[in-house]
Amino acid sequence: MSSEIYFRPPWTCGKYNAEKHVAIMFNLLSRENFFYEEESAEVIGCVLAAGRNGKVVVEEVSKKCNIVPKSIIKFFDELCTMGILSDTEITEEVIANYRNECKGMDSPQTIGAHSDELSNDGVQSAYQAYADSVRDCVSLVDVMFELTYRCQAQCIHCYNPGATRNDGERNGRSDIDELSLDDYYRIIDDLCDNGLASATITGGDPFMHPYTWQIIDYLYKKDIAVSVYTNGLGLIGKEERLASYYPYKVQCSLYSGSPEVHDKITRTKGSWQRTVSVMDRLHELGVPIDVACPLMQTNLKTYFGVKPYVRKYGSSLAFDVMLTDSIDGDKCVSKHLRLTPEQLSVVLLDEDVIQHINIDKVHDNSPVDRKFLNGSPCGAASNSFCVNPNGDVTPCCAFHKILGNVKQNNIRQIIEKNDFLWKWKHTTEKDYGECYSHEYCYYCNFCPGNNFNDLEEYLNGGENNCYLAKVRYDTIMRLRSGEDILDGMTIEEYINKLEIKEDILQHEYK
Repeated sequence: MSSEIYFRPPWTCGKYNAEKHVAIMFNLLSRENFFYEEESAEVIGCVLAAGRNGKVVVEEVSKKCNIVPKSIIKFFDELCTMGILSDTEITEEVIANYRNECKGMDSPQTIGAHSDELSNDGVQSAYQAYADSVRDCVSLVDVMFELTYRCQAQCIHCYNPGATRNDGERNGRSDIDELSLDDYYRIIDDLCDNGLASATITGGDPFMHPYTWQIIDYLYKKDIAVSVYTNGLGLIGKEERLASYYPYKVQCSLYSGSPEVHDKITRTKGSWQRTVSVMDRLHELGVPIDVACPLMQTNLKTYFGVKPYVRKYGSSLAFDVMLTDSIDGDKCVSKHLRLTPEQLSVVLLDEDVIQHINIDKVHDNSPVDRKFLNGSPCGAASNSFCVNPNGDVTPCCAFHKILGNVKQNNIRQIIEKNDFLWKWKHTTEKDYGECYSHEYCYYCNFCPGNNFNDLEEYLNGGENNCYLAKVRYDTIMRLRSGEDILDGMTIEEYINKLEIKEDILQHEYK
């Protein structure tokens, strides 16, 4: 028998589902994940059982899995090329070198599925393949923890309850009974028992919560892939501490290339400089960085200045034109900050915008297959849920349909025999109201949360969704007719000649 020894790096984590015979492994520095089935999954289970920095002995794995050592060694050597295993002991020098190797690596827009079976089946991501494989009425692969609605910044477009639009309004984001540390320990244990593989912590800003570091530490020890959404203001001087937990990614909000414009949006002097300094330091440490930059009236003419940072960090699509109104009913954002149709028609031609129009495909008149309307309308509440600061469980952070509360019930009690979830997962084409009854609907970046916020009905066309769909449709029709929307200018040149609305912002409830 071979006594060859391999080592599991500290930048890996994953989940093995013995019942379904599938596994997922995360390389947290390269931001790749890998899906395995049957015997390969069982071997991955042995790798995970070794723990971070643990030894993986070929002979022991061979006996447990009843696979010849030669095959295991070949498999392990492949894992070494992916950064999932190492054939040498992990030292601080090895870690530093691998961090540097992965630094600035492009974020895959769809994480690669490293499996021939996945390619043949048309599955676009290893993560989705794993989620689909373990899906049942109670399995939960991913969770978002909104730890708090409190924040150091006062962003004018914030959709969290209690956010203000101007300095004269009362900030009510702390008016909530937040979960305790013991609550989080219990909830995380419960979620792990139900299949949790990855988690995102956010807010507000998560580092305004008193127990954020303990929660990150607990998730790390549970082998959960952790992502962090933050403005970075609470991470000054703590970048190395966060890097030691190997976050899957840290998404930071950067609203402009102009410090003055960014600080105008956050209403926090010096916030641009502090956010950029944190992103730069995390980048130096090899932490994967994503940039989030929603486009609005205030930053339309300066968002191009964010692009160098997107390129530098290897971030994925950063610019989002879909602004979300406050979940407590305030319509200020869509009424005063949202881009006009003329502005949108230009911005939608920018390939860095999430909802951009692929000019090469504007003449594609292929009929739309309506079968996609059957089943869950989006990934929320399928294998993923959001836990709000007070323990309410919702489909996602932007879809505040309350399903239950983890203070009163465990996750299984909340999602089992839930009438809404049953309807959600068994949605058919006939259940839709106005949605997908118009031609422009097929150009919609459908968000049930936006529908629900507008109408308290997730399958009818909310105003925000329809607004963007109509502009995208109109823009595509203009392009098909041969119109030069930019009049021979670049996108940035055209944007610079547009007028910007400078409205007085205040709460406007529907």
